Amino acid sequence: MISASITHWEDGTDLVLSTTISADIHTVWKRVTSPMECALWFAPFRPVQGEDADQGEGTSAVSEASDVTEIEFDFEGSPLNAHVLSSVEDEHVLVELGGLGRISLRLTQALAGQPGVTVTAAHTYASDAEAAQLIPQVGPVWDTHLRLLAGTFGDADLTASESEAALYARYTELAVAEFGADSVKSGSAQVPECDDSSDD
Repeated sequence: MISASITHWEDGTDLVLSTTISADIHTVWKRVTSPMECALWFAPFRPVQGEDADQGEGTSAVSEASDVTEIEFDFEGSPLNAHVLSSVEDEHVLVELGGLGRISLRLTQALAGQPGVTVTAAHTYASDAEAAQLIPQVGPVWDTHLRLLAGTFGDADLTASESEAALYARYTELAVAEFGADSVKSGSAQVPECDDSSDD
């Protein structure tokens, strides 16, 4: 299950999604930050400056190349630039993703008695108005990518994606409950699409 909530703070409004993955924290970190492993659930990327783009499989370009501050994702030939704002190995990475805003991924050990790692993604919006309009569109995208990430570790209960309509309805309801129906407008967000099919 992907849990979703909305958090307000001094610098904006966050859409927060989290799930627990059955793997150790360093393995999940590599899956998130290695250029090629990231392709398994999101998109491949390369450093734009600093270390050579070819970091090798299993190498965390984001965390190990300290001078890498710019990376470029490749969505089937369509580049998307990101600025790395902060990265702490096995803990978190924070990026400014193209024109989409600030995205963070944080890893924490699961609660006592529960194996695995909790992965929390937060997408920050500059205002409540922006969040109200975009969460119904953006929420399903990040939800699906987190499911794909979990699926790379064989978490069967997360690999079955909800339908596009069900996800849109879920995140629309979340936005309406937080901001009110008058603030939530349908629209098309410019977010990276993903292939939610899985290989059995």
